[in-house]
Amino acid sequence: MAKTFTTMVGLENYLENACEKAVKITCEMLLGKLQNLIMSEYYDAYDNKTYDRTYQFYRSAMMQMLSKNVGEIFMDSSAMNYPFSGWGWGWTGDLQLEEGNKGIHGGWSTNESKSHHYWKSFEEYCNTNAIKLLRQNLVAQGLTLSK
Repeated sequence: MAKTFTTMVGLENYLENACEKAVKITCEMLLGKLQNLIMSEYYDAYDNKTYDRTYQFYRSAMMQMLSKNVGEIFMDSSAMNYPFSGWGWGWTGDLQLEEGNKGIHGGWSTNESKSHHYWKSFEEYCNTNAIKLLRQNLVAQGLTLSK
């Protein structure tokens, strides 16, 4: 059913609200995909037997709205704290992000784990799907889009 607006302000408010919701939902969907990739491309790619997983890496995947119609999905290196191990090394969140995308797990890796790159996989997914998801979510908010 078509919506009728009696003022330009009413139309603008409707469009802004619909876009804001669609962008937020899309960002949440993309964050979910990043988290799934972290599990499949990082945690599941290495069978850990030497340390207890804290899942700080997984929980460092975040989303925030920068404005009403701009969202950001990112890895927050400050959300990770891997203190000095007592074995001669410490690990920062920045190093974890860098090494994690190489398939290196806390200084350990296998040939299998090195073939998994969560961030590259996420970028490829976004390049292929982000616009489609946004379009779907705009339509779900009641907007009709032309191709």
